[in-house]
Amino acid sequence: MRLAFRSLCRTPGLALAIIGALAVALAFAMASIALLNGLLLGPYPYPNLRQLQLVRDARPREGAHQGRPIAVGDFLDVRSSVDAFAGFAAWRPQPMVITSPGADPERVEGAAVSANFPVVLGISPMGGRPFDADADTPGRDDVVLISRRLWVSRFGANPATIGGEIHLNGRPVRVIGIVRDSECYPPGVDAWVPLVWSPSERTERAAQRVNAIGRLGEARTALDARRQLTSLSQTLAAGYPSTNRARGFEVIALQREQFEFTAPLFAFVQAAALLVLLLAVVNVSHLLLARTLDRRRELAVRAMLGASGGRVAGLAVAEVLLLLGAATACGALLAGPVLNGIRASLPEGIARWIAGWSSLHADAKAVGSGLAIGVVVTLVIASVVAITSLRASRGPVAGVRDTPRSTRGRRLLVAGEISLAAALLLGASVMVAGFTRIAAASSG
Repeated sequence: MRLAFRSLCRTPGLALAIIGALAVALAFAMASIALLNGLLLGPYPYPNLRQLQLVRDARPREGAHQGRPIAVGDFLDVRSSVDAFAGFAAWRPQPMVITSPGADPERVEGAAVSANFPVVLGISPMGGRPFDADADTPGRDDVVLISRRLWVSRFGANPATIGGEIHLNGRPVRVIGIVRDSECYPPGVDAWVPLVWSPSERTERAAQRVNAIGRLGEARTALDARRQLTSLSQTLAAGYPSTNRARGFEVIALQREQFEFTAPLFAFVQAAALLVLLLAVVNVSHLLLARTLDRRRELAVRAMLGASGGRVAGLAVAEVLLLLGAATACGALLAGPVLNGIRASLPEGIARWIAGWSSLHADAKAVGSGLAIGVVVTLVIASVVAITSLRASRGPVAGVRDTPRSTRGRRLLVAGEISLAAALLLGASVMVAGFTRIAAASSG
């Protein structure tokens, strides 16, 4: 290893080029894995995320991605008769205007939710408390939960806000808790008030205006919920044919709700990361092979002086381990800044609606996966370089000349590597362009 280090110090430009190229590629790979963890595998930090299931009308809403909400009467029937859910909550969007003394009115994204909504999701306010069990009854609904970002931007993170009074839509309410931004549901909402239904609304079945989410009970599965909901939909169709005849219920995991939005973004980033990694591997292999061929005479001398094939190959492997080990470590350090750059590429107005986007970070799983990729790449390149070095050490010490055949072969190899690198670079550029176009299209 000392001999390999001294050898690399004689060509610092080459060493830095190899380390830099592979470090950036590995950092991009780690960032893409962090996107996979944050957006597809665990977009919400709620406990037992896989137990949370959305219940929607089975008929898709025309012109939109989300499914159709359900009627209030149907929601109450599900809550009372489907025991596959240990908890069942409702919410609906509710635009709000917040006013407070000494400040201009501000429009905020809000939602009216059933009192058990925070408990069903597993939201634990960072300050204050969730709603009381009877908060969605008339006279007990003068309370509000607000997001951390609203607490900071509107109230300057003043602790006295909790327990204080603000005005929402001209009505005085008391702030009882602060919700972490990562726990906001729906994503982008900044204020939650209790959802109170009048007696007439509780029997409403024609208008479908509420969204429902349930937490499966112990030892219960989504299949159990689907079976019970299918049976209930048949009962409701028979009892209320004018409204429920063509209706059914759809069950979808909360974790999958935004897949059709985030999966294309992730696919573009993942494809670009793969192409950049392949580009780096091609270039690094090219540089190391060229360096090995340039040292044919040196390797032949070592072999003539008594160095075994294993010793010659071991020197080549040591150099690769030093270079690619440094590149892998640098890639782990660069993963965070690269991920921050990807996060900054989406406007705040879009990013706030994507669950998990604000909390993306290069966690241990992403870095560990990147390190594993680095180990695999190191082993592959080290094997190729070791075999090439071993062959070069068996050549003549003096009079090393290139034959027309060997020259032609190396030229074809170089041309092929450059062509492949150009294709990979073009492909990565197209993937990045696709990502920006998808992001721009979402703003509409």
